[in-house]
Amino acid sequence: MALLELKNLNKSFDLGSKFLFKKSDNLLHVVRDISLNIEEGECFVLVGESGCGKSTLAKLVCRILEPDSGEVHFNNENFLDLKANEFRKKRKAMQMVFQNPFSSLDPRFKIFDSIAEPLRVNKGEEGFPKTEAEIKDKVFELMGLVELDEILAQKYPHQCSGGQNQRVCIARAIACNPKLIIADEAVSALDVSVQWIVLRLMKKLKDELGISFLFITHDLAVVKYIADRVGVMYLGEIVELSSKENLFKNPSHPYTKALLNAAPIPDPKLRERDRIFLEGEIPKANKIPSGCTFHTRCPQVFEDCKTTKPNSINISDNNEKHCVSCLLYK
Repeated sequence: MALLELKNLNKSFDLGSKFLFKKSDNLLHVVRDISLNIEEGECFVLVGESGCGKSTLAKLVCRILEPDSGEVHFNNENFLDLKANEFRKKRKAMQMVFQNPFSSLDPRFKIFDSIAEPLRVNKGEEGFPKTEAEIKDKVFELMGLVELDEILAQKYPHQCSGGQNQRVCIARAIACNPKLIIADEAVSALDVSVQWIVLRLMKKLKDELGISFLFITHDLAVVKYIADRVGVMYLGEIVELSSKENLFKNPSHPYTKALLNAAPIPDPKLRERDRIFLEGEIPKANKIPSGCTFHTRCPQVFEDCKTTKPNSINISDNNEKHCVSCLLYK
């Protein structure tokens, strides 16, 4: 059963007109007609280059930004139809963990108070502590879940490491008993050794608490470790959607192949294999190429790619969906 379902989601930003009082047609098309779903207890990873619209999509899902069109269904409800008071109650089941833990935490709050804040805001409501004593017990329980020593409770963010602060952010997120956590580049600001501690923790929370994750990253090593399914994003669109195993075993879109080929290979015997390299820069989102948006950089481009927009088709031979938007599979 789908916990989160996105239908034809679009978002553009108006860059403004050069002339006063003239309506602008200079639009930045950041998210374009995206449809996908995330199952209960699943980790769905969105991967792609910087600037392709991953973070904007995450903000649309939890209504930090409002989409121009489309639907966001969460727990069988259209989030976009909910009024402010009703949305506030439902929103607790969807939490975000951002890239930089230091900017996510109030520097004036001790670690204890940062984790206790959502508990105090919802104090007395169903599923939340009713007294300060219960809040204290819950905070220490949450710190244990994210493997933080209780001695850190009375410290400030600047007295803790980046990895510790990110675990504080995760503890604060799970304080609201969420069904979905959106992790936007949640480990990219951390040291490599610390990244795997945080990733292992998130995987444990997914398995033990049944929390679903929408995980955004540009790091394929992270994808390989934590993903159940993967969506590859290019210039505001999902160009390939598959299980993690299928994606690494049988990458099908030329852009996906190029991403995988760009990853370092530790085995020297494999370094001489045929590799696909991308040339040129990703096009600007206010000047979307006609036809296939990837044709300006694609090493397998042919004439139809420049004029015909590819539809997403399922190329899998079994029941498992493996969808690709490419004319090579027309």
